[in-house]
Amino acid sequence: MRKIFTIALILVILAAGIFLAIEYLDQIKSIAGSLASRQIDQIVISKENITEKEVNKADNYTTEVTYPVFSGIRDSQAKEDINAHIKSSVFAVAESFKNDARENCDFSKLGDNAPDWTCEFYALPEAYNVIDRILSVRMEYYRFTGGAHGATNYVYLNYNLSTGKPVEWNSVFKSDSEYLKKISDFSRDYLIANITKGDNAMTNEEWVKEGTEPKSDNYNTNVGFNDFGIIILFQQYQVAAYAAGPQEVTIPYPEFKDFIDPAGPLSAKLN
Repeated sequence: MRKIFTIALILVILAAGIFLAIEYLDQIKSIAGSLASRQIDQIVISKENITEKEVNKADNYTTEVTYPVFSGIRDSQAKEDINAHIKSSVFAVAESFKNDARENCDFSKLGDNAPDWTCEFYALPEAYNVIDRILSVRMEYYRFTGGAHGATNYVYLNYNLSTGKPVEWNSVFKSDSEYLKKISDFSRDYLIANITKGDNAMTNEEWVKEGTEPKSDNYNTNVGFNDFGIIILFQQYQVAAYAAGPQEVTIPYPEFKDFIDPAGPLSAKLN
C-alpha cells in the first residue's frame, strides 16, 4: 500500500513539474514575442538634408536653405505631412527675408555710393530628437542685412509622430496648470546661477529676469524636447548680449510631474 502511495505521489509531482514547465515555456514564448513586437514597433528615424540656393543679383541677396526630410516614420501620411510642414515652415522664413531684401538690399540706385556687400540668409537644421510620440526639430536661421553683424535665431518645430500634426509646445501640459511659471522660475534661477556670477559673468540679473518672465513672448517658438527634459533656447539678446550667444536651459521631466497632461504626447514621462 505504501509503495502504491509513493508511486502515486511521484506521478503527481512529475505531472506538476511538467505543467509548470509548460507554463514556464509559454511565458518565455510570450516574453520573447513581446520583445520581438517591441523591436518591430520601434521607430528608427533618419533624415536627409536637402539644400536649395538662390543668388538674386537684381535685388542683391543670396539665400541657402537647407531643410530635413525624415524617413522611418511608420505612418506614411504622417511622414508626408511632417516633411511638407517642415519645408513650408522653413521656406516661409526665407520668403520673409526675401521680401525685406527686395526693399532694403537693392543698392542699384545709389551709384558709386552703393555698399559692396550682399544681404544673406541661411537656414540649417541644427538638431532633432525623438521623444515618445514627438519629433522635435531645431532650425537655425541666420540673416544679414547690414550692420556690424548678422542675426541668428532658433526655432523648434515639434510634431506628433502618430498623426503628423504640429505639436504646440504648451499643449503637452495641463491647460489649468502653472507650467509657464515653473519654466520661468527654473530658467531664471539656472541662468542667474550660471551666467551672472564670477569672472565669467556675461550678463546681469535684471536682463535675465526680463528675458525669462512667464509670458508667451519669451517662449513662443524656442521650446523643444529631448530625452532628458524640456529645452528652452533663449535667443541672442533675450537674456544676455549678442557676444554671449543663445543660452540653453534643459528642465528635467520630473520637474513637470504635476504639469504634464496624462493624455498628451508626453504622458510616458509620468512613469
